[in-house]
Amino acid sequence: PEALARRGHDVTVGGDFPPNVPHGPEGHRAGYCSRADLTRPGAEMFDVAIYFKCPELADPKLAPRLYCWTDQERPLVPDPFVKVAACSNYLARVLTSLTPRVASRLTVLPYGIDVDEVRQAGKGVLRDPLEVLHCASPDRGLVDFLRLWPRVLAEIPDAHLTIAYGWDLFD
Repeated sequence: PEALARRGHDVTVGGDFPPNVPHGPEGHRAGYCSRADLTRPGAEMFDVAIYFKCPELADPKLAPRLYCWTDQERPLVPDPFVKVAACSNYLARVLTSLTPRVASRLTVLPYGIDVDEVRQAGKGVLRDPLEVLHCASPDRGLVDFLRLWPRVLAEIPDAHLTIAYGWDLFD
């Protein structure tokens, strides 16, 4: 959202945020607001609504054009969306096999990063070439990763592993 805002777009992110996400007056701060704020009676309509990982929340009263961007391997109802974007070719194939009628609306839009922002954030940061970071949901390969970790240590005994994930780390 920040990258879109820097490009001049008016961006509001709505969702079921955990309590530690700060909200200002009427639930707004830094472009974030609760889903209840977005759908309250009299709420302003947006030009476009993009749903990430939550196609079941699509609300045509929120915007005349709805898009879905997902990284979830689960069936979805494509009808309310102008486009459905999968984060990989693999996921596009999975979605098409789960819900064949999604094919006509499907595109692939990989995750991306703002390289300049990453470079700027990394200036002056000392890197530890022996640290390995696992920051995916534990149900996404952590057990297999931990089973293989002794092989890493056999080759690089000074390597160390940091595991980080969860809303409690959100800021």
